Amino acid sequence: MIADLHIHTIYSSYSLYKNNKEVIRQLKTQFGKKSLYNGNVPALGKIIPDGLSSPEEVVRQAENQGLGAIAITDHDTTVGNHITQELAKSERILVIPAVEISTRDGHVLAYGVKENLPSHMAAKQTVDLIHKLGGVAVAAHPFAPSKYAPAFFPKKEIIRLDEKLIRGINFDGIEIAGGLKKNQDYWIKVAEELNLAKLGGSDAHTPASIGSAVTKFPSSCKTIEDLLNAIKKRQTSVITRKNFSLITLKTTLEYIYKSTIGRFFINYNVPVS
Repeated sequence: MIADLHIHTIYSSYSLYKNNKEVIRQLKTQFGKKSLYNGNVPALGKIIPDGLSSPEEVVRQAENQGLGAIAITDHDTTVGNHITQELAKSERILVIPAVEISTRDGHVLAYGVKENLPSHMAAKQTVDLIHKLGGVAVAAHPFAPSKYAPAFFPKKEIIRLDEKLIRGINFDGIEIAGGLKKNQDYWIKVAEELNLAKLGGSDAHTPASIGSAVTKFPSSCKTIEDLLNAIKKRQTSVITRKNFSLITLKTTLEYIYKSTIGRFFINYNVPVS
């Protein structure tokens, strides 16, 4: 089975900004109180988008890419995952419960966890909590820039875990292949050295990116539990699609459109808590 284990939806935008008081203040100054933060996705998601894929688009693209499973890893929220699970039932695509957690030390991917977890704890605390809840903890995009600042953020956030932390924390796996095709051979060696599962996920923020980097599971995997157990048993491998450069170009153009003119045509209907 082939699975994309790192996909963002429109609900990722909301969680990135909703609790940042400085960001809210700046947005109110620029856009006015009426257009901002009413408890639903439109206010923040349309103004400052992160993920630009609706759950419907994710399922449709996953089907087009021939994926047997996906994981919606929105930032610090499982809302998009729950919605996508319902939509994917009729398409026979497995949707693994997942979330990308912002820790003080960088981003951590949690699989097999259905509830929202606290953000901005230490990475070790976060991994310990994931394991306590029966989930799988994966070091996200170790090849990414160490820090990143979305629009209107007052300061850059640490998104990449330090290699020393990865080596010192009880992770189940490392994201080897992702949205950036960089240093894959090196991180494969690290994963093998530490006996960690090798995972691939597109880190897709637009539909075009979905399936650009994937995880290959044993053919015997038929259920979500099978997939999680395969990660725990280190039975996975990674695949980066050959048309990576074309996908990157298409994704860039799609992001520019959807984050400007296209954002006014994106339909956000579901309240988020």
